Amino acid sequence: MRQFVRFVLPVALLAAVGCAGAPGENMTQSDPAADAAAIAAEGSETGEVKTVSSESPSDGGPFQETSSGLKYRILREGSGESPKASDTVVCHYRGWLDDGTEFDSSYKRGEPATFPLNQVIPGWTEGLQLVQEGGKIELEIPSDLGYGSRGAPPVIPPNARLHFEVELVQIRLFGPVAANLTLQYQRAEEAYRQAKSTAERVRCLEEMLRLLPKHKGTDKIHADLRRKLKEARQLETQERSTAGRGRRFRLPAQGAGTVIVIGAPNSGKSRLVAELTNAAPEVAPFPFATREPCPGMMRWDQIDVQLVDTPPVAAGHIEPYVLDFVRTADLTLLTLDASRDEALDETLDLLQCFQIRKTVLAQRKAFDPVDKTILHVPALLVATHCLAEDADVRLSLFRETTAADWPTVSVDFDPPSGIPALAASIIEKLQLIRVYMKRPGEAPDLAEPLALPGGSRVSDLAIQIHNSWAERLRRARIWDHAGGRGDWVNPDHVLEDRDIVELHD
Repeated sequence: MRQFVRFVLPVALLAAVGCAGAPGENMTQSDPAADAAAIAAEGSETGEVKTVSSESPSDGGPFQETSSGLKYRILREGSGESPKASDTVVCHYRGWLDDGTEFDSSYKRGEPATFPLNQVIPGWTEGLQLVQEGGKIELEIPSDLGYGSRGAPPVIPPNARLHFEVELVQIRLFGPVAANLTLQYQRAEEAYRQAKSTAERVRCLEEMLRLLPKHKGTDKIHADLRRKLKEARQLETQERSTAGRGRRFRLPAQGAGTVIVIGAPNSGKSRLVAELTNAAPEVAPFPFATREPCPGMMRWDQIDVQLVDTPPVAAGHIEPYVLDFVRTADLTLLTLDASRDEALDETLDLLQCFQIRKTVLAQRKAFDPVDKTILHVPALLVATHCLAEDADVRLSLFRETTAADWPTVSVDFDPPSGIPALAASIIEKLQLIRVYMKRPGEAPDLAEPLALPGGSRVSDLAIQIHNSWAERLRRARIWDHAGGRGDWVNPDHVLEDRDIVELHD
């Protein structure tokens, strides 16, 4: 498919067109409607893929306003970090004027845009720092943070207020995308992002250095990779030198996500894992019955998730491997026994124990904005024995004391209460979607879907099926769960929960 270079928004973003810059006279502008028609015409003539998008303004609650006058609202929470102004980002977006006229859309071009965040209009530079990787934000940008009194004729009139919906697809790790970066390199970079041990990070960095093209445009990326590899190798050496000083457990990744269950003694951890999974951890009325991690598989709504019971944390002691589990897990469940007054102090001690070790339970995974050595990990508070007298009072007191902003689910075991709601909350917090596969000419397999992170694209699905599909994939057909018509889409198309997908090479 030919590359469309007549971008409207990139004219606005990458040229210094705004209130402080030149009008970008040497860039070609276009009519968005004409571009859309050209795309449609090309697809019909050549049989190539047309991107299907149902993007439209969404209700994300009331707008918030920053001190600069930028208005924004989060349409979808992300699960990664927020970018800095110096970062390079990959985004899908659409923009429109006050009267609803759409002036640009990366969805219609069939590919996201990549650009340094400090080389765009001020409203984008500020706004994109308010959303996490994988999230979606709506921006209302006043003219002084956009194109000011000049506008960007003929597309953007003078003093125009701009509206955008933006998906933050990715924060590039090593600066702007250099020319000729291969698909293999991009896979290695994604593997580096997902690495859960120092040894894995070392292997991924070595592979990225091997695959990175060597030319003038990649000099800075080479330097960044070499520096990170040196640091990772030093850390790996330190870890090896301390190996054997304590118990170590390897936790093979299974299912669509890994959830670690932690808590003070007798907080209901083991009973919780027993209720949710096929595991049989030792459940006893005395403390410290759990001495080793006990994994089990939870199946909910056709999605399998691994839950791991861990030894209790008490008196300032925590097994080193439990800390490693929590820092690398997709989600942590913190159990609080709401039937005992003393459980409040015990759980506060547990939180302090993790905080001393630079680990903070929070809403989402990210490094602390002030101290980058502190890692925030996604957590869900589970109040056990919620039917006990004054359980709600104890829970409220705990939340007030900790100022915890992570979600809470209350459960009980005798009689069972809240267990299904907890399972559903775990799946929701993991932001997983189900995708059903279909072979050409056959009915879809609706019994065993593939589970993918929310925001995954058709290309991600192909990689999960087999690496060879990533090389061969050209397009796909998508049916929604209601069985609507099969639309042709390209590999960058974002999948939705319960989509039915037919891959084509």
